[in-house]
Amino acid sequence: MPDKNDAGRPLTGKRLLTLQLQFPEPPSLAGRFSVHVVVEDVGEADAPAPVLYKTEVHELAIGPDGQVEPFELAIPDVGNAVEPAIRVHVDQGATGTLTEGDFINPARLRLPDAGQAHCDVPLVKIR
Repeated sequence: MPDKNDAGRPLTGKRLLTLQLQFPEPPSLAGRFSVHVVVEDVGEADAPAPVLYKTEVHELAIGPDGQVEPFELAIPDVGNAVEPAIRVHVDQGATGTLTEGDFINPARLRLPDAGQAHCDVPLVKIR
């Protein structure tokens, strides 16, 4: 029996996705920080969005400009049967909760089609 996601749909394998975090200002990511990435099925407007994939990423490379370098994730290939969207939280203190100074993407960000492997993620700072 094939693996299934929270929505009960079969998973068809994995795909590589490169995320480029776009900060509104150079972040001060000195010390501990983590990046939480969640892919949800937002296909039904009046229902909670089932989680298709989630991960927490640590030890990302910081470029000379202070920005996080693009990074790759192997995410489930959920096919065309769902409307997957990405949610990202840059957790400045690696606390696991949203706190002042963290960064999030404020709007639904559709997962790129299977043929595309790059996704720009615009972020806003929580004040």
